[in-house]
Amino acid sequence: MSVTALSVAPVARQSMDTVVADRLREAILGGVLPLGTRLTEADLAAKLSVSRGTVRAGLHRLLSEALVVLKPYTGWHVLNLEPKDAFELYTLRGCMEPLASRLAAQNIDDAGRAQLRAAFKELKAAVRKSDARAINDADLAIHKTIVALSKHQRLAAHYELVEQQIRIYIASSNSMLRKRATVVENHQALVEAICAGDADKAQLLANQHGAKAAEDLFAALRSHDKSPPGAV
Repeated sequence: MSVTALSVAPVARQSMDTVVADRLREAILGGVLPLGTRLTEADLAAKLSVSRGTVRAGLHRLLSEALVVLKPYTGWHVLNLEPKDAFELYTLRGCMEPLASRLAAQNIDDAGRAQLRAAFKELKAAVRKSDARAINDADLAIHKTIVALSKHQRLAAHYELVEQQIRIYIASSNSMLRKRATVVENHQALVEAICAGDADKAQLLANQHGAKAAEDLFAALRSHDKSPPGAV
């Protein structure tokens, strides 16, 4: 076997694992595979025209993101957002995002302001179109932008670890809102505080962000013992 063959083959297998993980992630976040759905390797392999081993490797990638779980005796399942999960994600965000907002306000410059305002503009555009998927994407994008503007590398690395779970949390909590425009209102003061360089206010607003939506989400999950309706 040539050196060239040795160097290329692993890359090809890795690429297929990544493709499968990307396809499944997109299906989960797009609501094609609803929360709690049972996944079978054989069925997925047939639908994706890949081997079961490739599917298994892709699922393990999503397992590291906590988008899927592997249950004893029943196998693979899409994450099901339960009250405990929602509480942990809400409180985890409550630790990371206020710190990120404070640091972003302290570090903000003209380029950062333009970046954050552009992200907020995308959210407003998505709300005008009443596109739930786009709203959730833009919502997460604002928070990722704030984390990036904090210039705290370890915070950014830890946020990335739970990013997809936060995406599901955001979608579920947004589905509880009576008016989509509330999503814009919930972010506007925070964006303005960061752009103004008001670190104390930014941290306070980030602490308060989404509290009412979280209460509604917790109530819905406790009441129905399942995630609320709405595409993620």
